Amino acid sequence: MEKVKKIPLHEQKRSTYVFPSEIEYLEGNGSYVIFHFTNGKPAKTITATLKQYYELLKPCGLFCPVHRSFIVNMDEIEGFDNSHFLIMNSKASVHITEEGRKNLDQMGFTL
Repeated sequence: MEKVKKIPLHEQKRSTYVFPSEIEYLEGNGSYVIFHFTNGKPAKTITATLKQYYELLKPCGLFCPVHRSFIVNMDEIEGFDNSHFLIMNSKASVHITEEGRKNLDQMGFTL
């Protein structure tokens, strides 16, 4: 697992930087990515694709795509509900597909 520095969140007029561990999960919506944070900070919407941010986050080994619209921080998964949703530490429900379950399994996370 490679050490990852802060990653940039490019907003319209400025950029902010966050540590990957501060991100609970990412939600893709077309050409936007919504960042949901671990520390109760409000979510941020960035103009980018989910794939672009997954490539930035992949080296840290914490993040796994679980649905075409969601990438989760595996350290923030609290539970699994009825085989279709992950429950995050914030109590948010994140949809998971069969392929997402396989991705988690390949990364050593067992549901």
